[in-house]
Amino acid sequence: MGRLAIVELAHTSKIVKGHAKAFSLRITIPKEIAKELGYDAGDTVEWAVAMKGGKKGVFIRKLE
Repeated sequence: MGRLAIVELAHTSKIVKGHAKAFSLRITIPKEIAKELGYDAGDTVEWAVAMKGGKKGVFIRKLE
C-alpha cells in the first residue's frame, strides 16, 4: 500500500452509541466526503482495517 495523499481539507465526525441493547457505534460521514465518494443514504459499505507505520486506519468502500 502506497502513501495516501489528502486531496481536500479533512473533516471530523463524532462517534456515538448505536443501539442501547447492542454494542455498536455510529458515525456520520460528512456531506462533502459522501458527495466526493458518491455515497447516499441506503448504500452498503465494506469496512477494512489497515496498519501503516505502526498506526491503524480504516478504509471504507461502497459495494455496488
